[in-house]
Amino acid sequence: DRTAKLHKGNVGKHRPITEQERRWIETFCHDHRAYPAVITMLYSGIRPQEAKAMTIETALDEKAGVLHITETAHRSGNNQYEISKTMKTEKSRRDVPLMPPVLDALKGRKGLLITTAKGKQITSTTWRNAFDSYKTCMETAINGVSRRWYGKTKEHKAILDAGGKLPPFVEFTPVPYDYRVSYCTWGRDHGVELHTMIEWMGHADAKMI
Repeated sequence: DRTAKLHKGNVGKHRPITEQERRWIETFCHDHRAYPAVITMLYSGIRPQEAKAMTIETALDEKAGVLHITETAHRSGNNQYEISKTMKTEKSRRDVPLMPPVLDALKGRKGLLITTAKGKQITSTTWRNAFDSYKTCMETAINGVSRRWYGKTKEHKAILDAGGKLPPFVEFTPVPYDYRVSYCTWGRDHGVELHTMIEWMGHADAKMI
């Protein structure tokens, strides 16, 4: 039986991504350094703090068909993160199903799931910078031009000079925690048992989920 209750709409700070946003993610910016983390959060439901700490060759278990979630990142001051096995809850250490998009994104990769542009461990600033850059990459791909140059290209100026109008610039607005919310929402909508979803999300009980 399905024990998960139907949702009452999008409430709270975070939201599930739309189907259009999911298609964009699967189509664009695969070479961006944030892409493996985006796909992993989206299709495994891991927390952003767990994404910051994940070492691919430790987590990825293709034979068992799971991701081993065993570490998290804690703020340690001065913009830094400390990778630790002390998880958010006792249920946070878990195995989650290895979905095909995650396997495709991680296969052949080694090291941390996401790093700075120089390949170093992420900091709070470089994490924000990575996702700001990913947002720019996505918006440029979606609109065919960056926001900075929207309406300023020769093609756009020709349309405007001829009395035409440009469509509104399409923004890409998902933030990292939205991917975890999406995973949980999709599980609910596809009839995953509540107790199973709690385990996959690493929640202590049903209150948070």
